[in-house]
Amino acid sequence: LAEVESAPARDVLYEAIRSSDNAMVEQLARLAAVADGADPDPAAVRDWVMEQVGAYGIDMTGVELADVSGLSGGSQIPVRVLGDLLVLGADGSHPELQDVLGGLPIAGYSGTLWDRFALDRQAPGVGVARAKTGSLPGVTSLAGIVVSQDGRLLSYAVIADDIGRDGTSALEARSVIDSVVAELAACGC
Repeated sequence: LAEVESAPARDVLYEAIRSSDNAMVEQLARLAAVADGADPDPAAVRDWVMEQVGAYGIDMTGVELADVSGLSGGSQIPVRVLGDLLVLGADGSHPELQDVLGGLPIAGYSGTLWDRFALDRQAPGVGVARAKTGSLPGVTSLAGIVVSQDGRLLSYAVIADDIGRDGTSALEARSVIDSVVAELAACGC
């Protein structure tokens, strides 16, 4: 009587990244892990994710995952791990990672970055920076890629920790991070 089909997993992943839907990311990771033969329990999915990232040659020292979404307390991911993954995605050596970078929100235009980079000093980042946002009480981050003024593709990962738990502190930290990325966009480096 009826038939229902999901959007392709790639489109669902892009939507999860654009909207920063951590619960959807958790479910997509579970589906991918199970499809690859892992058990569906949270610990097995965390281990599977760690194995997948490590298989790219990323140094996983210091990585601790309490869950795959990043919402549970106890997760720790060194900034260098994010940076290393972004470089691998941007350098063309792993097309599957490069595809994910293409789904990142664009500064000033889409997803969780549609209303960011709004100050004059941040204008160089509009349209040329792509990133995944991260926000928890007391922490805000931005990790992605940006095209510099001279046409170079740069990767970046910036985390502001211990910023206070009030909304004003988070907004100020985000603005500083946006300014840092805008400086990368404006540089001739």
